[in-house]
Amino acid sequence: MASSTRASASAISCGGVSLVFGLLLDGLAWSRIKEKFMVGITELKAFHQFNQKALEIHRRWDDLDAPELLPLAASLKESAQPLSDLGGEEWHRKKDMSRHLTCLVNYLKDDDKDKCWTDIKDLIYADLPALGYRLLTLADSRL
Repeated sequence: MASSTRASASAISCGGVSLVFGLLLDGLAWSRIKEKFMVGITELKAFHQFNQKALEIHRRWDDLDAPELLPLAASLKESAQPLSDLGGEEWHRKKDMSRHLTCLVNYLKDDDKDKCWTDIKDLIYADLPALGYRLLTLADSRL
């Protein structure tokens, strides 16, 4: 009888371990997902720098030619990716921001500054405020 009790206890224990192990794995997966969308001061500083780059392009638009604006736009596009990823797939302006950055760089490469004026305006007046709000919301949910 004692051996059957041990066997049952072992089976329950093994089941319990696998259940606990499964929950731990789920917890680890959840913490990785949460980490991906965690926003703190570092990410908000990166957003601020991203915003400053966009504003610099906007301020210097009339003074610089397309080839002079291109490195600024390329740098802006490069710095956008990690922030866009933080916003998550469900962030409603993610595709718009990506399209505006791509058009900005491509039209400047083609030396056609006039075609991308609306893209820099849309970035500054629509995409960046929406991204800032999204990151603040994610940071607030962390607290």
